[in-house]
Amino acid sequence: MGNVSYQDCAIYEDDGGACYESEAAFDGEKLTLTQEYAFGQVSYTTAYYIEDIPDSQLGYIVTEDFLAPSKGVPVVQRMYHGIFDWQDEAQGYAESLRLHEFQYPASIVAFLVCNKEKVTHGEWYRLQREAMELMEEKGQTPLDDSFHIFVKGHIENLKRLPGKEGAA
Repeated sequence: MGNVSYQDCAIYEDDGGACYESEAAFDGEKLTLTQEYAFGQVSYTTAYYIEDIPDSQLGYIVTEDFLAPSKGVPVVQRMYHGIFDWQDEAQGYAESLRLHEFQYPASIVAFLVCNKEKVTHGEWYRLQREAMELMEEKGQTPLDDSFHIFVKGHIENLKRLPGKEGAA
């Protein structure tokens, strides 16, 4: 529980109090994460659900998360590798993942624990897999010019590209 201020942000002091450009607070009792930007002028709250995951369905996802990419969308998660079965493999991939160097929005690596059965049946996962398959088919990487933060836009960009040289 408690507030955690980002270390790489500006601080505004007023009447002996400090306001941080970016700040996050996790409430362990309510299972919510509140993120504030622009010295508290913009605030997003995410509620979390905790579940018991059977060992046979335990998986690990590594995503690149774009923070506050547009009005009303606090975070966009992009996945460039399938679900990992082993935590150490996912951790190694997370440590090697090269992030985009956009000025804004910022991106971070997120390490997620998931229930493979539930995640693989969701729309978010389906779209991520479609983008990954098209990237492979078209010989693209997440850092190529076709990339778009929002996965549907990325899929459309990829569909317009020709295939790899020599591919039929």
